Amino acid sequence: MSVKKDEIKIVAFTLIELLAVIVILGILLGIGTGIYLSYLKNSTDRSYNIAENSFKDATMAAMENCMSGGATGSSFCANHNVPQNQYDFELVYLRELIDHDYIDPIKNPEDTDEFCDPDKSYVYVSNRADMETPLNYDLYYKICLVCGDRKSEYCDEEIEIPAEFDTYCQVYYDEELTTPYDGAWTDQDLFLRFDVSEEGYRLGISRFLYKANSATKWDKLDVREPFGTVRWTEDVNDEVLAKGYDDLNQVGTTAICGGDGTIVRIDKTIIEKAVITAKRADGKALPTDTWSNSDVTLTVTVTPATTISGYLYRWYKDGVLVQDWNSSNTYVATTDGTYYAEVTNAVMKQIIKTNEFKVKIDRQKPIVTIKESPISLGTEDYNFKDNITVSFGPSGGDYSCNPASSRKTGTYTVTCSATSGSELTTTVTFTARHSYPATRVGRTCTGQRNCSSCTICTCGHHRCGDDGPNCGHEGCDPNAMCCNCAETTGQCCESYEYDCSYYTCPNGGTVTGTTCYY
Repeated sequence: MSVKKDEIKIVAFTLIELLAVIVILGILLGIGTGIYLSYLKNSTDRSYNIAENSFKDATMAAMENCMSGGATGSSFCANHNVPQNQYDFELVYLRELIDHDYIDPIKNPEDTDEFCDPDKSYVYVSNRADMETPLNYDLYYKICLVCGDRKSEYCDEEIEIPAEFDTYCQVYYDEELTTPYDGAWTDQDLFLRFDVSEEGYRLGISRFLYKANSATKWDKLDVREPFGTVRWTEDVNDEVLAKGYDDLNQVGTTAICGGDGTIVRIDKTIIEKAVITAKRADGKALPTDTWSNSDVTLTVTVTPATTISGYLYRWYKDGVLVQDWNSSNTYVATTDGTYYAEVTNAVMKQIIKTNEFKVKIDRQKPIVTIKESPISLGTEDYNFKDNITVSFGPSGGDYSCNPASSRKTGTYTVTCSATSGSELTTTVTFTARHSYPATRVGRTCTGQRNCSSCTICTCGHHRCGDDGPNCGHEGCDPNAMCCNCAETTGQCCESYEYDCSYYTCPNGGTVTGTTCYY
């Protein structure tokens, strides 16, 4: 069989076309794979940038919180000073932000089963603001986020740590710096003496920064020499920090003025007045020289309301000290007397006396005695106060009863209250009923009296003059008979009559004495 030349051409052309199609498909597949991989990379990059921005936003929130004073007492703000200029910086680690709830752990965008390294990831925070302008913050942030094998571009930059030298700070009572401060409370200005180590001398010091540890603003002292003195005039109860800067804005170590752990304590408060008010146990306000039925809680209110060192109080009763200095502004009076307090602060130079407050206590309830129960009601209202007597404790007073009166029968629970004095109450119960005279029913009854023992003869009888037994006793009538033997058989009584009349209620009701109640 022979194949024509034209047929061979057709077959060859077809194979060439097939090969071209395969090549084109390969090219298209390669392009598609590249596009897909590029898409994956771009998606991962976007996720990584989002994570970096979240890290930065959390750092900004933390620093702004410290600047605004909203994190007073926070260990984060205690460990980080807000940078003051471009030569001052802070490193904020991801671990710190997680521990202080500024951010959640960040997942690795390239492997969501892992988290970014919280101990190697940090944000570099510095300040571009003019140092001469107080509280002029223009912070900027550089992010180093480490997630697996990937890390931010800034992580490769070298952090320039300023050359450090030691800063010293001492505190004195006097401007001549002859009497060191001993840490006690004072109302006088103190003097801070700044100095630096030998390395600082060689560098030349241009300024010192100082502040209370809890403050967010550094004060500045410009100097021509590597030392300086500043007068501290503000109230303070904190460590005071200081650090020196050389002519090249290199920062020295941070010193605690007065030594490690020393607290500077100044309280310049002027105590204007102190006033005692009082309340009973039930919370009712009580004026002075007014009776109370319970212990009285005395409270001192001071102007101004607060002082940095805290107020101290001591209490007197009738001029005698009953409670020495302590921080409680209340005292519970349990007995009568005239009370007052003295107030001071921790400096203890000012001692202000309060007003005198007279306490009178009457704990005795009214003693109520019922005259009659039941009482008889007539056609008019019966005043229940007529049926009782009341006595009081030392506060005396009048009283009222509830209910006060009635003409209805029944059992009444009457509460009698002292309307002055102790204001205590007593409750009594008695019965009130209508009545009419009972009817007397006359009746005579018989009874026996003068009863004695009776005897009978059980043997022979003899005349008293005979010689028989039992007949020889003195006084025996010769004509009488006597018993030879006798036996006691019972009582012999004299009969008599007596009045046994009684009262009854023919119209119903219950008789009590000579009265019928209904």
